[in-house]
Amino acid sequence: MKQAKASETKATLTQNLNSVNKLLGGASNYSQQNLQGLASRPMTMAEANHDHHLILTKDRISGSFARLFGDIAGIIMGILPTILIIAYCYTDRKSKALPVIQVKRTSTAKWVSIRYLASLTALLLPVLLTAVLFTVRIAILYHHFQINNFAFLQTILFWILPTVMVSSSVGFLSYALLGNFSGFIIQIGWWISTMIIGARQVTGNYGWLFIPRHNSLHNVAYFYDHLSQLIINRISYALLAIFLLGITIWLLNLQRGGKYHAPKLAKIIHFGFSHQHS
Repeated sequence: MKQAKASETKATLTQNLNSVNKLLGGASNYSQQNLQGLASRPMTMAEANHDHHLILTKDRISGSFARLFGDIAGIIMGILPTILIIAYCYTDRKSKALPVIQVKRTSTAKWVSIRYLASLTALLLPVLLTAVLFTVRIAILYHHFQINNFAFLQTILFWILPTVMVSSSVGFLSYALLGNFSGFIIQIGWWISTMIIGARQVTGNYGWLFIPRHNSLHNVAYFYDHLSQLIINRISYALLAIFLLGITIWLLNLQRGGKYHAPKLAKIIHFGFSHQHS
């Protein structure tokens, strides 16, 4: 580490820190891919003034808090809906309500869509209530400023909703496909990988991340400079959620027609062990 501190170029710094990375087993914060996360510099006075100006004029104060709220809520909503949806579907199957539902004359698309929208509403309601409380709190603290009263609502609809949509769709799809909780493993793997990638730059990191990161009240210029990137990201994930829901409807249609049955977990485990010993 002393050699790393004494490094004068990026090449020597990378070389010295690579030795540390190897000692830690590789893929640590000192790897070449993660070096950017170790670098930091203070804002210049001009940057700080510009940031402050954007907070007051464009964000109208509450926008900055709403972004931070979206970052934290996005992390939670990137995994929680999948667990709840799978548990919800499992309850239907365990109570033997699923066969009764499947023989009803309601179309699969209508049935799944209603359940999906109801799930989204139930999942977003606590987020919305929390947002209202934060908005009231900010309005009290900054009563001498004109805040954006709809900043948190905009963040929920634009930032958090696509994440909830995808996470919920994965829950419905994985249960339709597998019929058990194993689909949660897929989602948690995606969630963890997103968190690892996003952790490299938590104060502003959008790209194609499932959970965009902006864990800061500042770095406002970055947000507005990359807003188009974030819009594309959120629209893309909303469309992905609809696509996954479409596959779910198709699978459930096959199930209703007796053409597809979700494999039982016991059979999968038995097949895995028998294949391993053969």
